[in-house]
Amino acid sequence: MLNAIRQTLGRAPLLIPALAALGGIVIAQQQGDILPAWTISALWGASICATLAALFLPTWWKRVAMGFAAFCAAFALHADRVHNNGTAPEQPQWVSIEGTILSSRTIGLSHHGVLITDRARFPSVPGKILIISRDTPLDIGVKIRVTGNLQLPNRSRNPGEFDHQKYLRSQGLRAEIEAIQLKILSPTPPPSWSDKMAAALPNLILQQPSDESRASIVKAVLLGDKSGLSQSQKNAFRKAGVAHLFAVSGLHIGLLGSIIIVLCRFFRIPLRTAFALSIPVMFLYALSVGSPPSAERATLMAAIATLALLLDREPSFANLISLAALIILVGDSFLLFQPSFQFSFAALTGLVVAGSWLYNLNERFVLADPFIPRSLLTNSQRRTEKFRKIILASVCATFGAGLFTAPLTIAYFNIVTPVSILSNLLLWPITWLILVTGFTTLSLNLIGATMIAKFTTAVSLSLAGFAGSVAQFNANLPGGHFYPISSPPGDLQFVIYDIEDGHHPTLIRTADNVTTLLGTGNSWTFQGIIARHLEATGIREIQSLVLAHESINESGAAYSTELLPPVHTLYHPASNIRGADTPAANKSIIRSGDTISLHTKQTSDLQILHPQPEFWSSRQDDRQAIIRCRNGNHSILFLESASFLAQSAIRDTWLDDDLRSDILVLSWPEYDSPVTSELLTRIKPKWVILRRPPPQVTEETIRKVIATIERSGAFLLQTEEHGAITIDSYPEKITLTGFLSGQTFAIEAKREL
Repeated sequence: MLNAIRQTLGRAPLLIPALAALGGIVIAQQQGDILPAWTISALWGASICATLAALFLPTWWKRVAMGFAAFCAAFALHADRVHNNGTAPEQPQWVSIEGTILSSRTIGLSHHGVLITDRARFPSVPGKILIISRDTPLDIGVKIRVTGNLQLPNRSRNPGEFDHQKYLRSQGLRAEIEAIQLKILSPTPPPSWSDKMAAALPNLILQQPSDESRASIVKAVLLGDKSGLSQSQKNAFRKAGVAHLFAVSGLHIGLLGSIIIVLCRFFRIPLRTAFALSIPVMFLYALSVGSPPSAERATLMAAIATLALLLDREPSFANLISLAALIILVGDSFLLFQPSFQFSFAALTGLVVAGSWLYNLNERFVLADPFIPRSLLTNSQRRTEKFRKIILASVCATFGAGLFTAPLTIAYFNIVTPVSILSNLLLWPITWLILVTGFTTLSLNLIGATMIAKFTTAVSLSLAGFAGSVAQFNANLPGGHFYPISSPPGDLQFVIYDIEDGHHPTLIRTADNVTTLLGTGNSWTFQGIIARHLEATGIREIQSLVLAHESINESGAAYSTELLPPVHTLYHPASNIRGADTPAANKSIIRSGDTISLHTKQTSDLQILHPQPEFWSSRQDDRQAIIRCRNGNHSILFLESASFLAQSAIRDTWLDDDLRSDILVLSWPEYDSPVTSELLTRIKPKWVILRRPPPQVTEETIRKVIATIERSGAFLLQTEEHGAITIDSYPEKITLTGFLSGQTFAIEAKREL
C-alpha cells in the first residue's frame, strides 16, 4: 500500500500542492474575522520562502514545502477576496453607490446583476454586490448609480429551501441592494465577440426548430442551457441519474477536438498542427457556452494534455486534474464551493480512478478467449469482444463516477439513483449522436448549407425526443431512485412554512410519511419552497390536499399537474368553485362538522369548524375554512385568513370546551385583525404561532395583535423571526422547533393529562 502511494505521488508531484490549496481556501472561507494586512503579507512571504526552500530540499521535503507554499498562498488569496473587500451590513443601510455591471440575467419580472462597486469612493461597501432592479434592465459593462437599501441577502427560512445567502457568499457576494432609484452613467458597450457567439450559437445548432420541448433538450446537451427545460423534464433526467448530460464537459470538448483534428487531416494538415489548432477552437467553444466549471476543467485538461503530447511528454491524469483545478481557482477561488465545480471534478476522478480499476478487474470476463492468440480470432469474435469491452467500459465508468459523486448528490439533492447505470448505457450513445448532429448543423450553417442543416436539425430533435422518453421511463422504474431520509420523530409532525405575501401552507406528516397538505401557496412558492421540502423528505405523493381558501394566490399550485405530486383526495370548501378543476384522484367538499383522517395509529383527524352549511359571504376571507387538528389529547387550531365574521361564526356556534386548543396558528387577513381577546379566552392556547404578515398589514395592526396575544398569556412564536415552525406531537408531549438556515431552537412541554 505504501509503495503504491509513493508511486502515485511520484507520478503526480502537483497532487499535494493542489490538495493543500483546497484546504487553505476552505479554512479561509470559514474565517470569521477580518485579517489585518500584515497577516496577508506574512502568508505571501511564507509561501515565497517555502517555494524557494523547495529548490534545495530532498524529494519528500520538497513536496512538503510546496504543499505548505500552496496552502499559504491559497489562504492569503481567498482571505483577501472574502474579508478585505468591504463588509456586509448587519442592518439595512440606505446608500447611493456607483459601479459597473459585471453580469446580468432576468428572473421572473425583475433584473438581477452583479455590481462591481467603485472601491475608491465607497471603501466600506463590499466590492461585489447583487443588485435587483424591478424596472431597468442591467446591461453588462454599463456604469450606474444605484440608490436603495444595502443589506444581507435573505437566508433560508424553511427546511429544504434554497439558501440564497449561502449561495451568494460562495460566489463572493456578501450584500444585495434593491434599486429604488437607478441612473445610467455610461452608454451600453458593444457586445464582445464571446457574447455574439453565445447569442448566435442556438440558431447555428438548430435550424428553425418546430418542437420547443425537444429543442430545449438539444440546447441543454450542446450548450448547457437548461433555461428552456420544463420542470418535468428536469425531474425526469435527475431521477434517471443522468442530469450530468446537460453539463458541457469532457465529452463535448473531446468530440469537438476530434472533429477539428479529423477535418484537418482531411485537408492533409500535419497531425501536430491539427492538435495545435484544436486548442483555440476548444477554448472558443467553452467561452461561447459561458465557461461553466465543467467546461473550464475539460478544456484546460485537454489543452494541457495536447501540449504535453506536442512536447513528447506523457501526460499524468493526477497532474492534469490538479493543474486544471489550480488554474481555475486562481482565477476564482469561490468556485470551489459551487456544486458544479465539485460534481465536475468528483465525477472525472471517479470515472478515471474507480472506473479504470473496475475495468481492469473485470476485463478478462469479456475477452473472446484468453488462451487463443489474438491473430487467430475471427472478425466476428473481434467485433463481439470489442462490443463487450465498450459495454464494460461504460458500466465501469458510470459506476465509478456515480460512486464518487454519490456523497455530493445525497448532500445537495437527497437522492440516490441506482437506475443511473442503465440510463447512462442507453443515453450516452444518444447524447453522443446529438452532439455529432449538433456540431454538424453548426458546421453546415457556417458554410451556408442551410437546407442540409434543416435535415440534421430534424435528426437532433428526434434523438432528443427519444432521450426524453428514455429518461422519463427510467425515472418511473420501481426502485430506480430513492431518498435516503429517516422517518420523522413522533406521532405527527406539522411543518408551518414561513411564506411571504400572506400564503398559508402547512404540511402534516406521519411517521410512515403519509402526508396531508393544508394549502399550497402560489406556483412560485410551491416550486421554490414546499416542493423542495417534499423531495428532501422523500415524499412522492400527498394523501390529502385541503384547500382552505378559494384565492388562486393562496392555492395556485393546486391547479398544476406538473408541479404537484400525485394527490389521492382533494378537500375544498363549498364556496371554492375552482376546486372542481383541481387535478386529484378524488374530490370532496368540506363543511362544518366534517372530519378528515390523518391515517395514524393514534386518534387523530382534521375537524372542519367553518364554513357552516349554506354559509355565504361576498368576501373570500369570510369563506375561509377553519380547521382544528386533534392528535390524541393534543389539538391545534388553524385560524388562517379568517376574518372577524368567520371567527364570529365558529365562536357563536361551538361551545367553549370545543374551541380549546394547545396551539393556535394565525395568519393575517387583508383588512381585519386576525384575532380578538374574546376568542383567545375561549381557545385558551398555550402557544400562538403567528405567520409572516403580508405587505398591506400596517405596523399599528401588527403591534395591536402582538399585544393582544401577549395579554392572553400564550407564548408567541413568529415565523418572521424564527423561520418555519415544526411541531412534533407525541402521545405525552409537544415539541416546537424553529428553523432559520438550519439554526434551530426547541420548546418542549408535557401536557397534564
